[in-house]
Amino acid sequence: MSYSSIGALFFLLSICVVVTSFWILIKQRKKAKELLQKTLDQEEAHIASFKEKAMSLVQREKNAFELESHKKEFELHTLEKEYLKKMDQLKIKQDFISREEAQINSRKKKIKILENNLLRTQKSYRQRLQQVNHLTKKQAKELLFEQLRLEMDKEIADLRRSLLDETEKQTKEESQRILIDAMHRMTSQGFADITAATVALPNDEIKGRIIGREGRNIRTFESISGTTLMIDESPDFVLVSCFNPVRREIAKIALQELVKDGRIHPANIEEKIEDARKNVDAHILELGQKTAKGLELKDMHPEILNFIGGLHFHLSNNQNSLDHSIEVATLCGLIALEMECDPQIAKRCGLFHDLGKTLDQNHSGSHAIAASNILKTFGEDERVVNAVASSHDEVEKTSLYAGILSVADALSSTRPGSRGSTVEGYIERINSLEAIAKKYQGVKEVYAMRAGREIRVLVSPDMVTDNETRELCRNLKKQIENELSYPSSIKVIAIRETRFTETAS
Repeated sequence: MSYSSIGALFFLLSICVVVTSFWILIKQRKKAKELLQKTLDQEEAHIASFKEKAMSLVQREKNAFELESHKKEFELHTLEKEYLKKMDQLKIKQDFISREEAQINSRKKKIKILENNLLRTQKSYRQRLQQVNHLTKKQAKELLFEQLRLEMDKEIADLRRSLLDETEKQTKEESQRILIDAMHRMTSQGFADITAATVALPNDEIKGRIIGREGRNIRTFESISGTTLMIDESPDFVLVSCFNPVRREIAKIALQELVKDGRIHPANIEEKIEDARKNVDAHILELGQKTAKGLELKDMHPEILNFIGGLHFHLSNNQNSLDHSIEVATLCGLIALEMECDPQIAKRCGLFHDLGKTLDQNHSGSHAIAASNILKTFGEDERVVNAVASSHDEVEKTSLYAGILSVADALSSTRPGSRGSTVEGYIERINSLEAIAKKYQGVKEVYAMRAGREIRVLVSPDMVTDNETRELCRNLKKQIENELSYPSSIKVIAIRETRFTETAS
């Protein structure tokens, strides 16, 4: 083989190696480019995913921030409204305080003016006394003090009226509204006449049976029943007499049953009285339960219910004690509602206030004190116990309920038709009022008006001055309070009238 052939072959091999290397290089570049593109695509996808997550997180944070912002804005708005409301209330209070301060300043000015007038008057009188009268220093001083006292009384009274009239008027109107509203909302019953416990007899023969042989039957009846029978007082009736109204009722029922049966002997008398006692006891308990239910009062001891039912057989000034107690309890409840107190406590005070009237002599003290002791024994509320005990001013009133009870009791006792009163008693009360007023010097005429609830005294203007008239009115009021016993209140009016008359001819 020649050198030229070998050279050509070597050249071809070189070219092949170069081409092959170049091809391999191109292929590797292509793979590297594809790998780079793939890497770039993965990075872009990763960046897009991260960007999406970041946007989602930002959106959540944005939403949470907006929600919190709305919440804070609402709270801020609420606080702003409360602030404005309190500012309005504060402004109202400031206006009220300003008006009060203005009134106080006005009153202070009036008082200052009065003080200045008083000083001028004092100075004038002192100069006049020194110039006109030849008095000693002590006499002048006494005369001056007396005159100043009279003038001061008038000035103080005028000032007091100007400062307190409006408040007294408002208080009076409100109290009248409460009492009238309470009285209008309840149904009142008239008083019951006191009648003797009588049993009608069908004939005169039955009288002999009641008396029995040698008075055996009547003695047995009176001994067991604790009553007294008056047979000869009226032809067709037997009178049953006893201080205890329950015993009298038991005896009346038993005697009616004996007369109806016709068999009157000691054994039957004892049986009928025992049956009547059981019936009356059951009736008393039923009355107590019915009363408590009607007033919507609960948790009452059975013994208290018996005491309440027993009030039915007691009368006070022709007024049934149970009806009176129910009426007082109703009034107490209505007044308590108006005064924003507990009506249940008030009703219990009214219902229990006369409970002591059913107790026997074994319970010491007045009926109010005895009733309060019984109520305390059975665990009643301290306010109820105090109200009942203080209903006749024997102990100090410690709660508002005691005052409510006093008002309701007075209303029930003094309302028209509640209690019977004789013409003689009415005339005596009127004459007593007028007689007390006529004893005062300078009194010209006295008139008792409004069924003795108001007394008008006319004084002679030549004998009594204005200050003396005011003092007379005050003294008369105190004397009536100390010497007379009367329901409700008595208004005292003293009148001093001066008339000037001229005749033209």
